[in-house]
Amino acid sequence: MVNKKPPNSNISKRKFLKAAATTGAILSIPVVNATAKNNDEIIDLRGKAADPVLPEQALEAINENANANAKRAVDQSPIPQSESDDRFVAAYLEKTGDDGVPFSYIGYTYDDERGNATEDIHKTADKVRSAMENAATASEYNNPVGNDGNIGENRHSDSAQNNQPQSLNYVGSNDYETLSTNVNDGSYWNFASRRTGESESDNGKVTIDAEMYQFDLDKDGYSNKSAWASVVTNRATPYANNLRRHVDDMEVRQDWEKNSLWDVESPGISETQPSGQIDGSYSSTVGISVGSGGASGTISWSYDQPDVTMIEETDQIGNENAAVWKYEPNVDYSSPLQAITGSQCWVESFDGSSCSIQDSTNTSLGTASNWANFNGWAGGDVEVDVTMLVPIC
Repeated sequence: MVNKKPPNSNISKRKFLKAAATTGAILSIPVVNATAKNNDEIIDLRGKAADPVLPEQALEAINENANANAKRAVDQSPIPQSESDDRFVAAYLEKTGDDGVPFSYIGYTYDDERGNATEDIHKTADKVRSAMENAATASEYNNPVGNDGNIGENRHSDSAQNNQPQSLNYVGSNDYETLSTNVNDGSYWNFASRRTGESESDNGKVTIDAEMYQFDLDKDGYSNKSAWASVVTNRATPYANNLRRHVDDMEVRQDWEKNSLWDVESPGISETQPSGQIDGSYSSTVGISVGSGGASGTISWSYDQPDVTMIEETDQIGNENAAVWKYEPNVDYSSPLQAITGSQCWVESFDGSSCSIQDSTNTSLGTASNWANFNGWAGGDVEVDVTMLVPIC
């Protein structure tokens, strides 16, 4: 088994940024390259191998748009600092819905290996922009980042009875089956943000669709901490390369401290789904709830696992304050591998009672990532990660 996943590393907490968040101070970093096609609604940055979209550029573009249009600023870049030397960001788009919930797309590729990799990401970004233009809210956003690049269905709903199927899963050369990846918000959980992305190389593509939720502050029973949840659809799609086409391994993470500006409070990650170890095909309805210290509410979804082995390694050595799931196919797996994972974590509270439109802020509660190795190659690693930015004011 090939596993070249880089070790987890947490940046230092920068507590002084909290003061900036509450006073409306904005970090200002000049944009020096990349192409911007912004308007009042959508941030749209495009890059290429020699001129990629940088984390500080996305930070600057969002804050300039916030200042000009009385929208939420950010105190952390939506693009995580890359741990890869050859991966770069070819596109970043973001929109804040009419309900104040932000949603975004990030497109990575690797050194233009296939010659048209950047062009492919830009074509997907064009579809993303069109989907964003047609969505008044994140809940209405039809994520176009599917296995075959087609527009998917709306994956988010406020009740199970309104669920619509989304995403196409490859099961043959020209055959697709529809998988349900819908999330039922449950009682007392408030939809906070949605972050989507993809990363593509010669050997395959990984995608991520991360939704963030906050539990009702009046129901959680605490004044010094609040409950947050992340539910993420992860997918790894293998490409044929030198007579090989399979997913070797997939590892998905929800790091509640990596790139976060806020402390994880005891008991930290209090629930994960799925959990433990599951061998082979498995299907169930799973959920995340808050029971201790307050009323209970459940976010639920359908978890469907093919013939793979899943091992959860949450909060183990090297994975402190991180929910981690590792998947290893039990057979030569040539179809896309999909897993919907979720975790709930307690994070120190932010007092937004005195906030105004001038100092409203989106802040980072960590990083969600999806890594896979394709075709058994030492160079077959592909990873996508997104900053879990949420409105705190």
